[in-house]
Amino acid sequence: MKKHGHSCHIIDNNEIAKIRYQTPKGENVEMFFYLAIDDGLYLGEVEEKDKEDTVWKNIDEIEETLSYENLKELWRKIKNNAEKVMKKKCNIFLSKKEKYLGSATKIKNSSKVPVNIIWIEDFMSCENKKEILEDSIIYFLCNTSLIETLMKEIENVNCFIINKNFFKNNYEKEKIQNILASNNVKTPKIYCIDNNYENLVYPVFCKENKHAGMILKAYTQDTIVKFFKKFDSRKFYLEESIEGDTEAKIYFVKNKIYFNKNIVESDVILETCKKVSKILNLDIFSIDFIKNNNEYVVIDVNPSAGFYMLDEARKDFINELEKLKV
Repeated sequence: MKKHGHSCHIIDNNEIAKIRYQTPKGENVEMFFYLAIDDGLYLGEVEEKDKEDTVWKNIDEIEETLSYENLKELWRKIKNNAEKVMKKKCNIFLSKKEKYLGSATKIKNSSKVPVNIIWIEDFMSCENKKEILEDSIIYFLCNTSLIETLMKEIENVNCFIINKNFFKNNYEKEKIQNILASNNVKTPKIYCIDNNYENLVYPVFCKENKHAGMILKAYTQDTIVKFFKKFDSRKFYLEESIEGDTEAKIYFVKNKIYFNKNIVESDVILETCKKVSKILNLDIFSIDFIKNNNEYVVIDVNPSAGFYMLDEARKDFINELEKLKV
């Protein structure tokens, strides 16, 4: 597209059409067509002989603008696919109980796909949920039990929900850790809460059994006893406290990982993330590791990644949004 004065990026590596023709000089030409999104004016230099004009038209005016019948026929074949790309939209759900607005705003401001930011608490009282979500991409950038309720209400709505199969299982945090451990992913030991805290190895983490919940690091049995006099123990689980020299948050986007810290064993991390992705049915997530005795231990998996301070990961996520088909 440089010769047209614009930069763009292809949203699907598979061509949508191709044509063959012969030039007046007898040259055989094969031309491939791709769907791409305009990134703005090309700022580099283009030789004058290579320059061509760019004409912007409404989608219903394109056929009459084309000069050759073979191009008109081609356009009629691909018009529906082009319309779907142009009408694509993404709805990002946030919760008022969490601080993800900044992350959602960065995604919205950087995305070529129109993005709506929706507070899930307000949306649950909407009467036109289907109309708003029909033919859209949905990303839950929140951790709330309302996700399960909304998923049931929109079960028959035509939309693409990122990490849908994960959310359908409605996993609690303890369940996730147990599933990973049973699949030979290294995780901290989970202790049974049975009012007998004498045999625990302190310090120990007391974690609320939901994402973005309360976490307490208890150094004594007395702390645990006092804590559960104030809070319902059924809503928490106890987890071994792992000490290590390296902690890292990793973002996983479609088999690629992103992180701030220099991790030497990035191949090991990538393979672990791929395994977690497969086990939990997650395409997009963040994961916290701690290195202990030369092993990377998974201490948390979050299906709602905000890509905080990692522009490259956010850019890749946005590219995936553009590729998704509703």
